[in-house]
Amino acid sequence: MRSDTDIKRDVEAELRFRPHIDERDIAVKMNNAVGALTGFTWTYLDKQRAKDAVERVFGVAGMANDIEARLAGGDGLTDPEITRAAVQAACGDAMTRGPLVLNEHQSVVSAIGSSQARRVRRAPVTDASGMLFGMLSSDDLLAQVSDEPAKLAKLLSCQVR
Repeated sequence: MRSDTDIKRDVEAELRFRPHIDERDIAVKMNNAVGALTGFTWTYLDKQRAKDAVERVFGVAGMANDIEARLAGGDGLTDPEITRAAVQAACGDAMTRGPLVLNEHQSVVSAIGSSQARRVRRAPVTDASGMLFGMLSSDDLLAQVSDEPAKLAKLLSCQVR
């Protein structure tokens, strides 16, 4: 017998892969292989589609469909819609589109130039496969270049005139 956790995970996946159903608007609860769907859809047909999809999941013994069908042009925005709009409004301005990403083999001079051009103080550094290697800050770059004049002065003092 499958656990309620496994069945719930499969039910949520089945809802996620249905094009007419927004799984974010439907909650799933399982108890001894019997589940309950709550939330809302925009049509009665989608309400039935959700129940049909869930009943196809292996291990589901029964399912109560407590989904509310809200017809278009109803009472206005729902709580989940208001929440999604608020998150989009708040995050849309804060998120950087096309962020600066440096690679582990990039020179310090190149990293400084890229950072200045994009006006950023911190950037992720990736390895050859694109996986996160670390973070580089303007303080890291400053530490690197602050050693350079001293090294250059030492080199020049060692040269014969």
